[in-house]
Amino acid sequence: MSDLLLLDCGNSRIKWQWRRAGSVQQQGIWSDGLVLPAAWSTMRPAVIWGSSVRAVADQKVIEQTLHRIWDVPIVWATSTAQLAGVVNGYERPELLGVDRWLTLLACHARFADPCVIIDAGTAVTVDFLGMQGCHAGGYIVPGMTLMHGSLCRGTARLREPWETPQNIQPARQTKDAINRGLLLLMAGLMHEVRQQALDLWPGKTVQWVLTGGGISMLNLVLDQLPGGVHTVPDLVLDGLYLWGVGCQTPA
Repeated sequence: MSDLLLLDCGNSRIKWQWRRAGSVQQQGIWSDGLVLPAAWSTMRPAVIWGSSVRAVADQKVIEQTLHRIWDVPIVWATSTAQLAGVVNGYERPELLGVDRWLTLLACHARFADPCVIIDAGTAVTVDFLGMQGCHAGGYIVPGMTLMHGSLCRGTARLREPWETPQNIQPARQTKDAINRGLLLLMAGLMHEVRQQALDLWPGKTVQWVLTGGGISMLNLVLDQLPGGVHTVPDLVLDGLYLWGVGCQTPA
């Protein structure tokens, strides 16, 4: 397979990988849409595969920018009913967020046991994946930064800076009350998710797969997860590659 450029266009940033014959050659963050990564100056991709949760207009701008550099096809991943041994759990499979679909593909290829995937970015998503590749559904909640920003914007006297708390004990000052309170909400979510995983797969060892740029904010409430805990920073890009191999004619 020829050289590939993979793009993971999240709400807050764009991650990229350069692959040759399936192996990662270089990777990084495209943080400024007007300034291209320096490493791209020597790259000659045969095709670009992308995952995007951005607005269609933003996606078009990305395409236009890329086409100014390379005259190659740009193919955007979509969610389907099934692929690579994974069965989409949504009633309308095409409505499952493509980033979530790609993490499911990557986890099924990598782990044999039931998985719970926690992707912490602008939003925090949780997905349940059974041993036979059956997606059992999931959740979407605001991420820590989004919750904190919403609270600050919606109140007059609670505009305290975010600091990752060291515990979630009752606080004695407003800043700690906010930060610990937000983390406590996440602790409650994780407690319920843990119980649901035990109910779904009694007696099985559950693999907890963590990804996303905001995962470090949740370390305090993720440390006590049972079973195997794995942090996989590039899970979406791994799934994007699997999607491309499964859906596209190799370049």
